[in-house]
Amino acid sequence: MRPDSSKSPNDSSVPSRSDWVVWGCLAISFLLNVALILALWAEKTKPREIRMVLPAPPVVTNIVVHTNVVVETHSLQWSDLASPDYPTYVANLRAIGCPEPTIRTILLEELEEFFRSVRLREVPRPEYQWWRSEPDPQFLSTIQAKEADLEQKKRALLEKILGPDWDQEDLEWQVEEARPLEGPVLGSLTEKQRARARALERQFLGPEEVTQRPIWVRTNLTESELMRWSALRKNLIPVLSSDQTEEYLLRYSPWAALIRGRLMGVVVTPEEFRQIFHTVLTRMEGMKAADAVSACQTPTFWDSVLSTTLPPEKYATVQILQMPSGAEYLARAQQAGIRPSVAVLAATIEEEARAEWRQIQTNKTLSLEERQRLWNAVQNRRLEALRKILSREQLQRWLGETQD
Repeated sequence: MRPDSSKSPNDSSVPSRSDWVVWGCLAISFLLNVALILALWAEKTKPREIRMVLPAPPVVTNIVVHTNVVVETHSLQWSDLASPDYPTYVANLRAIGCPEPTIRTILLEELEEFFRSVRLREVPRPEYQWWRSEPDPQFLSTIQAKEADLEQKKRALLEKILGPDWDQEDLEWQVEEARPLEGPVLGSLTEKQRARARALERQFLGPEEVTQRPIWVRTNLTESELMRWSALRKNLIPVLSSDQTEEYLLRYSPWAALIRGRLMGVVVTPEEFRQIFHTVLTRMEGMKAADAVSACQTPTFWDSVLSTTLPPEKYATVQILQMPSGAEYLARAQQAGIRPSVAVLAATIEEEARAEWRQIQTNKTLSLEERQRLWNAVQNRRLEALRKILSREQLQRWLGETQD
């Protein structure tokens, strides 16, 4: 086939070799620019490590890492504490997303270490007065004052940096340790009940008392304590179930502590203790606060409660242990095989004889012979009374005599 003779060999519609070269260069340049743009974009969006450094302190002690943020902490100096830079540092930590618990931990550790070193340098110790057998009271007062001043400065600084509620987490743990709402009965409380119960504790007992362990055994209580606990009990009733309210009061209330004080040395069952508890509450509810406080310190009140709630032998044991030499009498009764209900009679006889002997000794008008004669008469009455309630063998063991 012949070529078309009408088209010239130099017709512009057909690209020449030079045209192909130019178009190839342009394509390569375009691709390189696209690749460069992609590389720059990737570099710009690549995660970078952010490093925050305290403005003044120079020494790195530890590093706290949060995602891609590295926070360096340093040893503190007095200039740091007086400078506004430290609150700025905390603000920067918050700005980069450092969690509040982490910030709090950093500050507490640094400040604790700092004030510990200050305490070692500035607070004197009793050992400095090594020539004294006992510390100088004025010197001890100086030590206490300096320690209190440092503690106040530390708390003021933390409040300035972290806010007035910086120690709220610690207080919550102290409350949990002092009055745990766990274990039997209370362990089933809902979160709402727990929160409400804790709020009522703070409201009626105060923030200081709720962080302290309750007094487990006591012999008295104040009118103020009685009124505050009565209000707390009244407000707990609609929040907790009856069993939960009872469990809480049996564990932590001053009424329960008073009962434990009266039952020292006596083993009772939970039901017996519970019955005593409700009897005490019932008796006190009918009294004014001042009268109830006075009543709980009298033997008559407790005799009327315990005599109606305890089995006779346990009540007799309580009576014996309330005597000045009660532990001695109880041991002698156990050795002689005497029941507590009989032993309390023997112990009463012994107490009366000892009281008569003290009167004889303190009577300065009596001669030695008269004292001996009166004491012999007391002894005879004592033995005669003991023989009426004890067998011969029991009497010998009670008196500690060796059997023939």
